[in-house]
Amino acid sequence: MWDQLGQARELVRTLGRDISAFDAARRSAGDIWLDAARVDIHTAYGGRTTFTWHTAPIAPAKAAIEALRAVVPEVVVSEPPPQDLELQPMRKRIEQYGPVVAIVAAVTWAIVHFVL
Repeated sequence: MWDQLGQARELVRTLGRDISAFDAARRSAGDIWLDAARVDIHTAYGGRTTFTWHTAPIAPAKAAIEALRAVVPEVVVSEPPPQDLELQPMRKRIEQYGPVVAIVAAVTWAIVHFVL
């Protein structure tokens, strides 16, 4: 992400616009590779495993984007439309795919027991 923001920064700089706010936001991000993506895995008694995902803070990147938007107001940045995700309840998925799974299981059982 910072590579793309850096490219945008260079384009804005070549237009002669002030990029000091972007540079301040980038400096506040610090070393973006230090602990940028770290996973802690803990297994407790009884086999329960907990995964904790650590990422670099996103606030400096948002500040950098806003800084670029402020100095190039003629560029309209829009949000992509939300995707229409169909989150089906488990019952509906079982109704749709249950018969297929049952047929595949029956055919597999027949092949294993009668053909092989």
